[in-house]
Amino acid sequence: MRTFALVLGTLASLSTLTLPTVSAQTPSDSVVAYSLGPKSSFVYGCFPPCLCPVTSFQGVQGSFQLKHVGFDGLYDIYNVTDVRWTLPDNVANVIITGSGQYRIGGEVAIQKQLTLDLRFGSHPSQRFDSGLIAGENDFPRIEIDVSLRQMTCFDSVIHVQAAPAPTTATSVASENSAPRSGSVRVTPNPFAHETWLMLDLAAPANVDLAIYDAQGRLVRHLARGTWFPAGAPRLVWNGRREDGRECASGIYFVRGTIGGVASARRIVKAR
Repeated sequence: MRTFALVLGTLASLSTLTLPTVSAQTPSDSVVAYSLGPKSSFVYGCFPPCLCPVTSFQGVQGSFQLKHVGFDGLYDIYNVTDVRWTLPDNVANVIITGSGQYRIGGEVAIQKQLTLDLRFGSHPSQRFDSGLIAGENDFPRIEIDVSLRQMTCFDSVIHVQAAPAPTTATSVASENSAPRSGSVRVTPNPFAHETWLMLDLAAPANVDLAIYDAQGRLVRHLARGTWFPAGAPRLVWNGRREDGRECASGIYFVRGTIGGVASARRIVKAR
């Protein structure tokens, strides 16, 4: 119990970051259950340039829920709910509960941010934040550090490594997730010169797809009621408009219908 008390006492002494809360938009996807991976950990102590002992708890376990709630023009926004993690201790487990928000996107390169309001046991909630950092195009997997003081001198840091629970079908749209029948997958994404749009058709279907910019304006038609056989046909977009002019770097969307079913994916065009 000594380590347990030390952890809680340390957390209570640290200043809580005060950040604005982003209001949830209209939900667009179902809730996805996530579980922490083996690299998840909790560390508190001194970080460069300060020098003092560091205490580390490896193998933090638990789960949370992720729900897509909107897109602000640059970032896909997800609510994080039902956080319930256990922090290993020599005598007892510290229960961490809370909620927060995750966002991923960016104008050119992928960026991400995780903000969590967490309670350690019965202690008051404190805000852990990763800040907006450069990320990889590996969503729906999540790997990121959140901290009380943005990794400055004496701090408490949680390394979150998480992925959709194996028993749960992932419904959050992802460029790298396995395509469902009748869906479209985009690769590479982000891209510089051209990107492939790979369809997954369990049966022959009419396809109507087009590229739109972040303001919803039509950029380029890719298929207009085109009949495709079953299989995995591919379309290509070279990053140009209908008139052949090259599009500026930024966020674009491929939208339309595949076999009468609406489909949409985000595309990032890099420089």
